[in-house]
Amino acid sequence: MTGFNDPHEVVKYLVAHNYPRDARIVDFGCGTGILGIELRKEGYSNIVGIDASQGMVDVCKGKTHGGSLVY
Repeated sequence: MTGFNDPHEVVKYLVAHNYPRDARIVDFGCGTGILGIELRKEGYSNIVGIDASQGMVDVCKGKTHGGSLVY
């Protein structure tokens, strides 16, 4: 999947295809971290968010309070 995709649709796709909950998931262009948060709600635990904007990374860190997401 490329470009902006509804985070809920991405999560539904991964669940439907039995994507392992412990697999490393890299969210390039993570923006505000919405996808990582939704993935964590579904039990995915090895998530890395990457964004070129330090401001967006700071927003992500503020939303997730660390947890199992890495930015």
